[in-house]
Amino acid sequence: TLRTFPSIFERLISTMGAEVRRRNLRDTDVLIRPLVSGFPVMGFDTLRLRELVDIGYKTASQSKTELLDVKEKIQLASEAKTDISSKNTSPLEGLSETFQINDIIIEGTDATMMLSLLAQKGIEVDKTVTTDSLYDAMESIYGMGTFSSVQYHLLGGDPYTLKLEVMPNPKNQVELGLRLDSEDAAAALLGIGINRLALSGPKLDLTTRLSINPWIEGHIAYTSHHLPQINASMKYWFSEVNRFYKKSSHAFNYHYFNTDIYLSQLFSRQYDGRIGLRYEHYQIGDIHTEALLKGSYINTANHATYTGLYASLQNDLFDAAYLPTTGYAYGLKAEYHIPRSSDMGDFVTLQGNISSALPLHESTILQPSFYMRWLLGDKIPIVYGNSIGGYLPGRYMEQQAPFAGLLGCEFMHRILTIFGVEMRQTLMPDFYLSGTVNYAHSSDHLNETFEKRGIWGFGMAFTYNTTLGPLMLSGHWNDRNHRFGAYFSFGYDF
Repeated sequence: TLRTFPSIFERLISTMGAEVRRRNLRDTDVLIRPLVSGFPVMGFDTLRLRELVDIGYKTASQSKTELLDVKEKIQLASEAKTDISSKNTSPLEGLSETFQINDIIIEGTDATMMLSLLAQKGIEVDKTVTTDSLYDAMESIYGMGTFSSVQYHLLGGDPYTLKLEVMPNPKNQVELGLRLDSEDAAAALLGIGINRLALSGPKLDLTTRLSINPWIEGHIAYTSHHLPQINASMKYWFSEVNRFYKKSSHAFNYHYFNTDIYLSQLFSRQYDGRIGLRYEHYQIGDIHTEALLKGSYINTANHATYTGLYASLQNDLFDAAYLPTTGYAYGLKAEYHIPRSSDMGDFVTLQGNISSALPLHESTILQPSFYMRWLLGDKIPIVYGNSIGGYLPGRYMEQQAPFAGLLGCEFMHRILTIFGVEMRQTLMPDFYLSGTVNYAHSSDHLNETFEKRGIWGFGMAFTYNTTLGPLMLSGHWNDRNHRFGAYFSFGYDF
């Protein structure tokens, strides 16, 4: 009956799995069989996970006696191999708020680099350690993304021996992505990382997006034991911009190139701090603009070169990159742009954002957000202007802020502020209904903030969370041009 390649492949996998299962059963001391027949293989939403954890806990509890017997055998074997006599090997039980560490054992990676990481969190030999600093250190090490597993044990009594066992991820990576939506049709992503997840030494990344608005970016970094990570990057971006402001339209395309040299914070995936120098050049072609903002600050010069300084800080503590159920994120960024020609003026960009996910109920999430971007200066080139619109941040420009209710982009004044709130309801596992209300206001001066009327936008979306990324269909409306619109997308954002 095996007449197609998929059926042959499925049988082959099944046969290989059966052999592994037989070996596992033979070597098993305690066999626990949770009943999970009603759960799909890739079902990882919050509700399913809670059910699975509950089923696993109840099933394992039925084998408590057998598990305690295995625990005792493991402890006796461990004591036979070492001179450490204490049975307290749990990092959680019987641990006071402060304690001493007299030795650190590292397995699975370079001990010198790992000891340096621990020292930055206050974990050192012959020093008093707090439980909070120990947990924080373990979370930071795992959050780097370098290791697929991070386990630690406290052996002996106070003072303890800290044993750290890690399993490294592959250092080299290849990324492939595909995104479809009703605004840009399709986009493909290709990324190659050499030594990307190494703890130290040189790293190389090359990433490109193929779409209506393509870009290519290269990144070189060097990491040492005690210094911040040193980075150099280059990016080229071609963007075909279609902007709509009230009933007048603005369309142009531009080529943009930048080179950055910067220092970055090293030891956390969630926390990203940078300070650096930037060289950037843009070239505008085929520009068509009708009346811009009244008394516009925007300079439509067709090319310019800038150098500048910048500093940024990003911290993301959401529990998921998409559809988070708890946590928060914030960011701050300041840039000083200095023109290379005397006929252009310098200007400063200040930008900030904060958002959080607040669980109102097991299946209801409230996600408020705030965004601001201030441009301090006159005759700022059009490619740096404030703009809002769409669901994808940075679609046509790096600084474009998403705004439910508008597709394309709209120019905004120099002082831009956006407030938003989304409420998301889980209808069934992996399927969500959400409603969004956001308000954008802009003015040319701080003392005019909220004197003029802003833009209200409203959106409602159905989202299905698939293995390949969210599948979303939404409708939206805004009170500026009183237009309804629809949007479809599939895949992760890039």
